[in-house]
Amino acid sequence: MNLKEKYISIQSVFMDRLGGYLEKYGYEFSEKEIEDDELKSLQLVFINNKINRSLTISYLPFNIRGETSERVIVFIARTNVNGVYSLKDIFNHDNISFDSDRFCLLNYAGSFEEQLEQACKYYIALFDDYLQEWIKGEKWEDIPFDWDPYK
Repeated sequence: MNLKEKYISIQSVFMDRLGGYLEKYGYEFSEKEIEDDELKSLQLVFINNKINRSLTISYLPFNIRGETSERVIVFIARTNVNGVYSLKDIFNHDNISFDSDRFCLLNYAGSFEEQLEQACKYYIALFDDYLQEWIKGEKWEDIPFDWDPYK
């Protein structure tokens, strides 16, 4: 399956599963962005203007070295002021244990579409178990940037 076909599958599955999930919290699909320089990433952005939040789902097929990585990263942002965090940032800050290997589609069995379905189920479980207040706009914390990996 080439990247364009993967992007079509991602859009279909994520829009249906994650978009459908977010819709019940007032989020609407806002935009699709493809970093077209060699198709490096796909981003699906959902916005809830009533609570000034956005949720971006980023698919990164390659890591910085150009190796296949098949990563899915989710970011939550406040749209009325600066502030954006990945789920990993939030979980590390709140001392919530999570399996970061499950952010990589390669760690799921089955076809690409089956991997997407499994990843969606994992993200929805994380949203339900740990991120309800963030998604509903009831919680926002200033999370300091972790400089340790850059020292």
